[in-house]
Amino acid sequence: MKLKLEMMIQQILPSVRSFVAKELVFQYKLSQTEAAELLGITQPAISQYLNNVRGSNRLVENKAVLGILQNLTRCIYERKADETHITEELLRIYTIITGSKEDGATGIEENKSEQLAL
Repeated sequence: MKLKLEMMIQQILPSVRSFVAKELVFQYKLSQTEAAELLGITQPAISQYLNNVRGSNRLVENKAVLGILQNLTRCIYERKADETHITEELLRIYTIITGSKEDGATGIEENKSEQLAL
């Protein structure tokens, strides 16, 4: 049994960070160092996201998820996103991509995590 939190950490979070890193550098014109500071990660991690070494681009295939990611990036750039806001958005993304209606960090079906294949 995979937990919702486990799936978010292993699959969704790297994809979200990849999208946000690319947006901050390419759309908002931040340096890799500035983007790293905003995200609380290292500049080499930003470089790996930009070069598609980390994370997946599959989340942006869903228009609803893309909208959430764009709004989240803007909030991060404007320094309006706190940990609670980011967590809520990650849960919204999880709910959209898995079709889950569960609340809390309960189990998810194995086949749903395999279907995600980020």
